[in-house]
Amino acid sequence: MKKFFRQLDTAIKAAEIKKLPIPIPTRYWSNFTRVSGAADQLYILKRSIADLEKKGSALNCLVVGVHGGRDYWGLKAWGHQVTGFDLGNVPDCPNIVFGSAEKDWPFDNHSFDLIVMGEILEHLQWDMHALQEARRVLKPSGALIVTVPFLASKPTYHVRLHDPYSIKKLLAINQFTIDDFLERPGFPNLKIMNIINFIIAAPWFLFTKKSLYGVLAAFFGKLEWELGHKKYLPRHLLRLFKLINWGATIKCTPSDYRLNYTETNQKVFTVEDV
Repeated sequence: MKKFFRQLDTAIKAAEIKKLPIPIPTRYWSNFTRVSGAADQLYILKRSIADLEKKGSALNCLVVGVHGGRDYWGLKAWGHQVTGFDLGNVPDCPNIVFGSAEKDWPFDNHSFDLIVMGEILEHLQWDMHALQEARRVLKPSGALIVTVPFLASKPTYHVRLHDPYSIKKLLAINQFTIDDFLERPGFPNLKIMNIINFIIAAPWFLFTKKSLYGVLAAFFGKLEWELGHKKYLPRHLLRLFKLINWGATIKCTPSDYRLNYTETNQKVFTVEDV
């Protein structure tokens, strides 16, 4: 029975992928069919860059940390030019530049319309240098999309601990203005959601041979978009019981203003003579 369900799930995924304008390697299909950090987050990314896409031409995009390929293949499916920047090999993804985000980036000044750093900053010791490099290679009219978990120190590969206040300060110090701050998730981040999606999509596919995965992912993405921009009491309760992966999706643009943290500390802690 499990084998049948797996085969049925794969068939529904294949039907969903056929809707896309480009072929997607099988290993990345879940990015367009699963929720809780995959297709629902693609919906949020799409909404976040809507103003850039209104300009009409394909965007020159840099995805820092390709990993599961969600943002990389999502942007390519939407018709944009995508370069990946990663520490090591990423299977089935062309146009990958290898290097460390903590060192100087091998790109020219003002090269990209969009930079996506999904779940990257918490992995970096030299996060300020990475953001300074991002600002350097980003066009003045471009946007930086950052996602970051909050208070997630348990993974051994996390070297930075952020909350909503620290990430805002870090971006301001590195001359970025926050244009949109979505506190995610607006909905519980539970694997049960994908089981529910399968229960809904399976009979529909058996009768119609059409996939509902994209529709369901868009529903959850829209729900998260709406609730993530509101003060949502259930989010805090779910976080308290560790039922969600608390964090944020942040859209930034380059700014001439730099938060001067040294000056701020001097004002607060310097004792004036009387």
